[in-house]
Amino acid sequence: MCCVHTGGIYKRFTAKTREACEALANSYKKSLKVPDTAKMTIGDAVESYIKASEMSLKPSTLASYENIRKNYLKSLYPLPLLSVDNCQIQKAVNFELSCHARHTVVNSLSLLRAALEMFHPDFCLKVKLPKNQLKYKDFPTPEAVLQAMKGTEIEAAVLLSVWSTLRLGEIEGLQWKDIAADGTCLLQRQRTTVYNREKNAMNLLSVSH
Repeated sequence: MCCVHTGGIYKRFTAKTREACEALANSYKKSLKVPDTAKMTIGDAVESYIKASEMSLKPSTLASYENIRKNYLKSLYPLPLLSVDNCQIQKAVNFELSCHARHTVVNSLSLLRAALEMFHPDFCLKVKLPKNQLKYKDFPTPEAVLQAMKGTEIEAAVLLSVWSTLRLGEIEGLQWKDIAADGTCLLQRQRTTVYNREKNAMNLLSVSH
């Protein structure tokens, strides 16, 4: 068996003898129309890379690449492949960053880098991106939560979740019989399965009132 790898495409050949197999492989290589990179643009390289990767990428990835090709970094596509420089790419990236989210630009650069590696392997892509800024959510204080829930039908449930170790499912399962007669304790009833037989377990929790 012989394998031919040209332009990201893998082709296998089998024959009865090694010589016959190599002859098939050589004949196939000669029949291939290898793209003339001297005449290619960036857009040609990106499109050719996607076509060459159809058999090795997932359909979802191919669809994502097609979307990127049609919508992002389009200002680079008319530029000649072999004469493009990092300054031109950086300007295009800066423009995209002013219009789109950082992760979108990162994905677009990944496709461009893959195309350059295939058709212009001597080119060293160097582009600067802003650091990914972490976003922190502002949560309300316990006092603000209690004030907002005061007088509502879920006030008791909120108080239990704030001041005890009860989880939401445990609070939803509480019944009046779970409250001690003197009102100072709460009996949390858990259902456990032992040898396929259900058994009630009782945990004593102290609550303030």
